[in-house]
Amino acid sequence: MKAQNDLARYKQLVSKQEISQQQYDQAYAAAQAGAAGADAARAAAAAAQQQIRAAQSRVVQAQANLRAAGSGPEQVKAMRSRAQSALALVEEKKAALDQAQLNLQYATIVSPVNGVVTNRTVEAGQNVQPSLLPPENATGNFVKVVQRIPVKITFDPGETREHVLRPGMSVVPKVWIR
Repeated sequence: MKAQNDLARYKQLVSKQEISQQQYDQAYAAAQAGAAGADAARAAAAAAQQQIRAAQSRVVQAQANLRAAGSGPEQVKAMRSRAQSALALVEEKKAALDQAQLNLQYATIVSPVNGVVTNRTVEAGQNVQPSLLPPENATGNFVKVVQRIPVKITFDPGETREHVLRPGMSVVPKVWIR
């Protein structure tokens, strides 16, 4: 600012020839240098202002990163709880599979001896209800015990090839007593 004021005064003085041209040129160069220095200072100030804004942006970013890092343990806890939940679901499904396999074993009927099924009232694929033995007497009277007499039945060799006689069949026996 001072150099500009000096230049204006020196301009009037040089026009009246009260100072030399050299002094005016020096004042002019000083004014130009001052203006250039002012422009450079303004540019440096603008650059510094831009660096301040960039630094503030980095501070905001660092604070956001700090908050994110602070929430890291909660995120880890959430992931662990989701993993534990998934493991519990796997165990639940495994228990359901084990129960289904056990129920399947209960559905298999195994005979104590080999034989041929004859009087069958259930077909493959049918659903049946569990029930014990059917009641023998629905009148409320006591159940009469049938007296059984042991009988030995013998067959001639070759008579049972086609399994003609099976348990549960009705026969009319003839008994000879000795």
